[in-house]
Amino acid sequence: MKLKNFIAYFLLLCLSVTLLASCSDDSDGKVDFFEGHDDYRLTVVDTPDLLTATVLRGEYDVAALPINLAATLYQKSEGELQIVALNTLSVLYIVDAGDTVHSLEDLEGKTIRATGQGSTPEYILSALLDAADINCTVEYVADGAALAATVVEGDGICLLPQPNVTSAIVSSGARIAIDIAEEWAKYFDTEIIQGCIVVRRDFAEKEPELLAQFLADYKASIESVNSDVDAAAALCEKHQIIPKAAIAKKAIPDCNIVYVDGDEMAERTAGFLEFLYEKNPASVGGKLPDESFYFKK
Repeated sequence: MKLKNFIAYFLLLCLSVTLLASCSDDSDGKVDFFEGHDDYRLTVVDTPDLLTATVLRGEYDVAALPINLAATLYQKSEGELQIVALNTLSVLYIVDAGDTVHSLEDLEGKTIRATGQGSTPEYILSALLDAADINCTVEYVADGAALAATVVEGDGICLLPQPNVTSAIVSSGARIAIDIAEEWAKYFDTEIIQGCIVVRRDFAEKEPELLAQFLADYKASIESVNSDVDAAAALCEKHQIIPKAAIAKKAIPDCNIVYVDGDEMAERTAGFLEFLYEKNPASVGGKLPDESFYFKK
């Protein structure tokens, strides 16, 4: 039986490049995920809104999702979806087109433009600013790519995810002023988690060997991307995930691409979902997922 389909949301770079390169026994050590795995039919979309209905209808066996959407769909599907692995930690950064921001304290009294209103970026930024007792104005815009393209000196303090961060750097000469994950660790015991892999419970129960093989390939893909950035960047351009390999090459090291499963996955995920629930219960589907949310081998 083939994996019916695997769908990924790739606004975060790591949810795309990890689909592209997979270690194997071939002489070159890599297999293009799109070209080399006949058992996987892959679909990539650029907004999470395109995932909800199709995933809930059971059109996909496996999906790469934002962590809060995974929790929400678990509730909406009445437990049909399970999280099997984490693949993305924080990809959020403050970029500055000038030379005015070097710490959180430098944001005092300033205006920040940001994406992600009503979702995890807003909750993360709000909590961090409150914890550091920073008073500033945050103006939210819908399109991260458009925001990255408008970063200019004098109006260039923005909260962006990768790869929009690198696009802003390339187009305007902006720089990474603050790594949100580094600052977060100073104030919170939880860890920022932004992306994960989920599976349909029915598929996991009926096809455990196929799921295990997919996850092994996916893990190898992540290891390949992290160890051979040049090759991964080239594949991003080849498959039109990122317009230019040069941008992908600069972005990948800051994408915090990981593979975490099992008890460690459950523990790390639960902590961040508790944070999101406290900020806005609706962000995780109205209540925290129970233990059956976490896939166990």
